Amino acid sequence: MKSIIQTRVHFIELTDGQNLVLVDGFSYKWHKAVKNGRRYRCVKTNMCNAHIYLYPDGTLEKQVHTHTHKPNTYKRMASGKYFKI
Repeated sequence: MKSIIQTRVHFIELTDGQNLVLVDGFSYKWHKAVKNGRRYRCVKTNMCNAHIYLYPDGTLEKQVHTHTHKPNTYKRMASGKYFKI
């Protein structure tokens, strides 16, 4: 039986074509496939070790580590894509 963390997970596409996952205002990029789904790393990989695990259906399995920075801010364009402010 899988356990699910009740946190909103948003999948967004940036204007440059990157696909990110937003959880609690923090952004993550795909890192690798794992046994039960996918692992995503914080986009600030040079200064932050936070990462998340998502099940194949996109629900959050777990969050690992605390971020060492404030969350990024993104704005949605009319096209539906986002850009970092």
